[in-house]
Amino acid sequence: MRPSARERQHHTSDPEAGRALQKKLKRSDDEFDHPLKRDNWYASSSDTATAAAAAASSASADDYDDKDTSKKRRGGRGWLSKYQDLMIKHPLAMNSAQAAVITTVSVLISQRIAGMDAADYQEATVAALVSAAWITPILLAWFKYVSKIVGWSTVGKLMLDQLCFSPVFTATIVSWRTLLLGRVRWADLPGHLVIAIPRAILSSWCFWIPARAATMVWVPPHLRLISTSVLSFVWNIFLAILLRP
Repeated sequence: MRPSARERQHHTSDPEAGRALQKKLKRSDDEFDHPLKRDNWYASSSDTATAAAAAASSASADDYDDKDTSKKRRGGRGWLSKYQDLMIKHPLAMNSAQAAVITTVSVLISQRIAGMDAADYQEATVAALVSAAWITPILLAWFKYVSKIVGWSTVGKLMLDQLCFSPVFTATIVSWRTLLLGRVRWADLPGHLVIAIPRAILSSWCFWIPARAATMVWVPPHLRLISTSVLSFVWNIFLAILLRP
């Protein structure tokens, strides 16, 4: 074993100690020059370097696996997760677009059920326009408002929705669709609503009260409008038949 720096400093002032120090240095050098000692030293150094390299390689591999797993997880989320992200980031645009599509298809189906020989694209266009530009923005704001009401039970929110909001909202929908299609004049609109609204509201309650209850209980707030749009597919078919002369 080679002497320490303290030993060198302590023995430099004493001749006898200096000679002893030189012998110790020579003995240490001779031991290192021995093939077995030297091979062991090199082997130990090589093992240390190999172990460090292996540890670095293992850490790099683990980091690569983590990144690869993260990429696969992000890529494997599926269309449903991406769709939910878009619904949260762009609720109005997404809901308006899908409401227009759903309404158009449902109205065209209602025409087939009614036995019409040719498709009435004007009716489908008007229904889609009302759904995207009127129904969707109002329902989006309404659902947000209802979800933030504190201290109300689900039944209380449902009664507020169906007894207070729904009759007025249904009247506006019937009015817009009827006027834009040119089926009645402004002067005749009140008389038309007196006939059409009671039937529409009673039918709406039979369909939407259980549908709204299920939506409020089980559907997250940001997905309530799309779930309503899916239910509206069936309702719009019935409503188109109900409002057709």
